[in-house]
Amino acid sequence: MLNALKFYERFVLIVLHALLSINRACAVFTPLKYSYIFNLRNTSLMVASAFIICLPVFIIYAFQIFGCLYFFDPYEYTFYYNYNLCFHVHRIVEWFFAGFIMGTSTVADVLIAISLLRQRKVRQSSSTSYLLKSLVRFATRLAQC
Repeated sequence: MLNALKFYERFVLIVLHALLSINRACAVFTPLKYSYIFNLRNTSLMVASAFIICLPVFIIYAFQIFGCLYFFDPYEYTFYYNYNLCFHVHRIVEWFFAGFIMGTSTVADVLIAISLLRQRKVRQSSSTSYLLKSLVRFATRLAQC
């Protein structure tokens, strides 16, 4: 049962991480649509769907459906699967979750970071030029008095 919870927890956390990346991407790239996409109702549905989508993993491993067994070898400190249908399905699903979803969310995070750094540089340069213009205006007004 604990092994099933371990699998379930891992897959849910990967999906939630992907949702967070999508959330940040929408906040940075489509700020006008952000409040519509990520309102309280939609966000709650997205989080609940993450738990529901990953529920079959828990059920299959908790009740050992299809002979799915995942066990820990304390001498080698590793986990093992039975080599059967579950082994192949789990390997494909794990590659999808770990490879595609985590890879996509990591790329989204990098793009968001680049976009935020660019915005920061633009703000710093514009604030510096604004400060200089204000200082020049103040100096000219002071000189006129």
